[in-house]
Amino acid sequence: MTMMKPADRIVSPAPFEHVDTIRPLLSEFDHDLALSVIDRMAEDGAMHDAAHPRYEAFDLLFDVIYDYEHVHCLF
Repeated sequence: MTMMKPADRIVSPAPFEHVDTIRPLLSEFDHDLALSVIDRMAEDGAMHDAAHPRYEAFDLLFDVIYDYEHVHCLF
């Protein structure tokens, strides 16, 4: 039996895909994952279309990312 190292694990972006599962970002890894999800949402049209099924999730995730960056990524 082969043991998997942490880097070998596949991580699902699910915690940031739906309004009811979006949570605060706890690490740089969470931040990177959330950015990849929000990029896909924007490419799918969720950014500007209030009728888009993921528009609300996009809006909430944007706020979560902003809050994390406001504390951790002082430019």
